[in-house]
Amino acid sequence: MKHDTVDEEELRESIPEYQTLVVPNAARLEESTRSRIRDRLQDPDFFLMVTGRTNLPEALLGLERSRLERPQGYSGWGWTDDSPFSDASTWEDLYVSGARGGSVHRVEAAAGSQVPAGLYEISGDLRDASTATRSRLGDGIVLTGNTLFVANQVFEFLGGVLQAHLYVDEIRHWNNPVHWGDTLVYFLARLLKQRNRGLPSSRLRVFGSYRGVLSLRHDVDNSADLAMLEYEAANLVPASWDILDPVIAADSATDEQSRLWVREVGKYEFLEAGLHNDSLAGAPPTYLVGKGLYDHVRITEERLGIRVYTCGRHGGAHAHPETLDAMAYLYEHAPRVLGTCTFCFYDMWEYGKHAYETDGSYTVASTGFWFPYHPFITRVEKHEALRGWDRTHEYDCDYRLVDLIYSGRHGKAPSPAQEATTRKPPWEFELGSDDGEEDPYWLENGVYTLQYHPLFSADASVNHGRGTLDYLIYAITLAERLGFWLASEKMLYETMNDYESIRFRANSPESVTLANPTGRRLEGFMVESDVPLEGVSADGVNYIHIVDGRYFTAPPLDPGQQATLRLGPPPPGCPLLLNANSKGLRILNAVYAAADSTVTLDLKLIRRHGLCLYNVLPERDYRVVVRTREWTRVQVCRSRLEKILAFELEGDQNRFGRFQVEVALVP
Repeated sequence: MKHDTVDEEELRESIPEYQTLVVPNAARLEESTRSRIRDRLQDPDFFLMVTGRTNLPEALLGLERSRLERPQGYSGWGWTDDSPFSDASTWEDLYVSGARGGSVHRVEAAAGSQVPAGLYEISGDLRDASTATRSRLGDGIVLTGNTLFVANQVFEFLGGVLQAHLYVDEIRHWNNPVHWGDTLVYFLARLLKQRNRGLPSSRLRVFGSYRGVLSLRHDVDNSADLAMLEYEAANLVPASWDILDPVIAADSATDEQSRLWVREVGKYEFLEAGLHNDSLAGAPPTYLVGKGLYDHVRITEERLGIRVYTCGRHGGAHAHPETLDAMAYLYEHAPRVLGTCTFCFYDMWEYGKHAYETDGSYTVASTGFWFPYHPFITRVEKHEALRGWDRTHEYDCDYRLVDLIYSGRHGKAPSPAQEATTRKPPWEFELGSDDGEEDPYWLENGVYTLQYHPLFSADASVNHGRGTLDYLIYAITLAERLGFWLASEKMLYETMNDYESIRFRANSPESVTLANPTGRRLEGFMVESDVPLEGVSADGVNYIHIVDGRYFTAPPLDPGQQATLRLGPPPPGCPLLLNANSKGLRILNAVYAAADSTVTLDLKLIRRHGLCLYNVLPERDYRVVVRTREWTRVQVCRSRLEKILAFELEGDQNRFGRFQVEVALVP
């Protein structure tokens, strides 16, 4: 869900017209803030979600009584019969959702409140849920008509795990080792959607109509094997190639190897040369203190002649608080750097002492949470989110682990069965989607970062002598089969920045507003409608890129620009652009002006790609004008009997170019 982050200072005058307010672990809200929250709850379409410690009134949250205490063990949720997760054939009966020794509220729900989960202390033998000792502390999740209260600090728990403040290896393998963090968020999201009448019927999509993301990363340690790069180049697969500075990591790279990768990656715009920032194995990375990481980036850029936008950690350890302080300095003094991949697996030093190391027995992705996030620095005086992004990753996955990560399932119930259906031959046009039945337990918008070392590409000691290139190819082809976006780390973080910056509001089921408060152009966004989507219009034009009857591309927004779009039936004869976005084609805008019956398309394109307009006049000639910065070409194309107009565009082989296409009926 598109959201804003506000602090209490911003709520002093009034609570803005948000549809939902989430208050995570805020124990000292001012009385005036509490009063304004009480007033807003008089609106039946306003919803309040509160987690962890709070000083909001008990009655406001549907509680009879509440007492703050600190159990010694972990805390977790056990589902009741009043829960959508009570079916034992689909869900476990206990999920760890709070840190060991973390504060909880021991609460009792008031009459009339719904209690989907009890709160339990979990301790003893933690090999799995069946051997652990559990004792009930009270009600764990409490729902009223427009409030949801969670009695433990689930968001603080997840935040601590995401940046390695908390050791969780002893419990993270219990239910879903690959997606256990995602599953906790899934529970909250489903409860929120089930109860919240104020949630909009339309929403801004992070990754358009894609179902998820595969963001490939390669660490080029001690290798000159180009097989993986050549496959990606030939098949137009974006990826990040993290290159070591041979002066800093002399044991893992040579100058010749590093410059080979800089040269070969640099041939293709869709491949990114990132920095494989070094850490010291077996000791705190003290060179990262202060401006050490910034200097590492700056000096490596000068030495290797690259522009660093993202970094990926190289082995060794990281440390609190040194690593976070070094990251903060980097983001403050190197505005070009978008993010890192630092908290991807754990070898953790805290205040000069070795704290723990991820066991790696099943997956190194300790967090079980697959979406980019901002690390936080927390001080006595204040806490602040770092500007850059970070993410979870797994490396050198075999076929089975790829399957498990992509499946992204939270429940134990099997996936919906795939049925064989009749189909028309490709030369017979058929409008529609063949995505099939959606899995209700499938993780939406998962961002899967898989790292493959070219060092093992042809290593006969793995994959029955075949090396890991087959694993990489399988990961890519399966991602495309599942409808994932393929993105480098730079592409991913740029998209996250744009998504975070744009403002979106669902005014009604028939109207949405997007606004650009930034100083840069924002484009390529898609909006999803919960109801079947026929057409989209604003200011006399119709936006005609609609995918699967659910997603539409919104117009580009210049700095300070705003657009309010109406969702409703299009005018007679309005065409539709049938293409979905793909790895070679990005649709930035697609409009139809009924006044002169013209279609205008703004695209980014690489290599050759076909375009298809539907609902044009059959067997008529159309004038297609194609413009780039360098040239203009005109061709006449004839529509087919099925009312489709198909034509091709040719772009550069290795770089994306911008195209504007105008289509009009020949008089």
